[in-house]
Amino acid sequence: MLIPFARQSKPGAHSGERLINWFHQPDSNGGGPTFGRSGLVEYVDIGEPVYAQVEMGGNLYAISAKSVWKLTGETATKVGTINGTSDVRAAASFTQIAIVTNGTYYVCDGTTTTSYSTGSVTAPIDVAFLRGYFAVIGAASGRSDAYTISSLDDGTTFNALDYVFAESAPDGLNGIIAYRNELVLFGAKTIEFHYFSGAADFPFAPNTGAKLERGCLDGATIAADDNSFFWLGDDNIVYRNGGAPQVVSSFEVAEDIKGRVVDRAFTFTDRGHKFYALRMEIGTTWVLDITNGLWVEFSTGELHEPWIATSAFLFGGALYFTTTTGKVCTQGGYNDDGDVIRAEMVSQPVEQGGEYFAINKIHMNFDTGNESIGRTPQVALALTRDGRTWTSDKWRPLGAIGEYLKRAAWHGLGSSKWVQARVWITDEVKRDLIGGTYG
Repeated sequence: MLIPFARQSKPGAHSGERLINWFHQPDSNGGGPTFGRSGLVEYVDIGEPVYAQVEMGGNLYAISAKSVWKLTGETATKVGTINGTSDVRAAASFTQIAIVTNGTYYVCDGTTTTSYSTGSVTAPIDVAFLRGYFAVIGAASGRSDAYTISSLDDGTTFNALDYVFAESAPDGLNGIIAYRNELVLFGAKTIEFHYFSGAADFPFAPNTGAKLERGCLDGATIAADDNSFFWLGDDNIVYRNGGAPQVVSSFEVAEDIKGRVVDRAFTFTDRGHKFYALRMEIGTTWVLDITNGLWVEFSTGELHEPWIATSAFLFGGALYFTTTTGKVCTQGGYNDDGDVIRAEMVSQPVEQGGEYFAINKIHMNFDTGNESIGRTPQVALALTRDGRTWTSDKWRPLGAIGEYLKRAAWHGLGSSKWVQARVWITDEVKRDLIGGTYG
């Protein structure tokens, strides 16, 4: 009997397989290591929850619901006040940052931040920057599918006549990004691409052959990486762009999303893997490993509370994360800004045609022994034979400092007609699973 351990998260009655704060790297034989994700280390303390980041003029800027902050090394300087919410959208040129939040449009020049009118387009929702223009979506002439552009190289000025509508379908817009030299307009039912035409009256025009027949549920779920963009569709399914929208979420992910409130999305890289993170207001963050197409979960704390990360931005060769704890963080270590990371994996269920079978052993080889926490770190294992109740945790040493590739072994685990195994670690040490024997 072989217990196939976890490669992804597929919660629910049919599988129950889960990877939380771990991600798998499949090999050609279906095996391969499972890596613990990186922690988050404070870079600078903003003092209030931070939701967005941009680069402008060679500096990184962090934006909260109340303020705009300029980061100079590990020093944060407040350069403006805004009246926003946690839904902050921003774009930057070489000299200006445009911010949209709570129905208001702001521009920061690196020293001050001021609100401005966006001409005939009111109640702005989102902003993008392309070819010297800031493009803002919102409402105009009683319609919610309008977008306007700023003056060239000046995000503070808008001509009241410079606006158009997304005409492909009668659906309101909720997101916009600049992608491959086009503006991508996300509506509730369709997605349009507008290219730079250079026309004197309005320099962008629809690319009529590139429309996607799939809407976007929430513009905050749009994120781009790996020469693609991702979004949560109006049907609660996550898509990736292509000739046609490509489904990238599993049935289990889609079902889980239906019952939860989405917060935001962003992309990032960890240990050579690219990820799309779909953060929820409550519970774990769904994370797509773009590298292999497998979904896992990230969380912070003993009880799998929402991952504290709210955005990621590559700046100066390093990746920076904004957090709900009011910090800008870098990757590193084995906790999230001092809070516990509970790495947990639940195996796929095992049964043998309704017959009893013996569970003789579970051996797991961890790459550890690199950090000292003042004692020998531990790993726990528990079993369930009904998918609901679990045995008490059986603890094993994970490997003290200098003990590399430590084998954690459990023997004589009884017999069952159906079983799943759960393994978890909270000690702040490396927790890469290199391989194991289960049988």
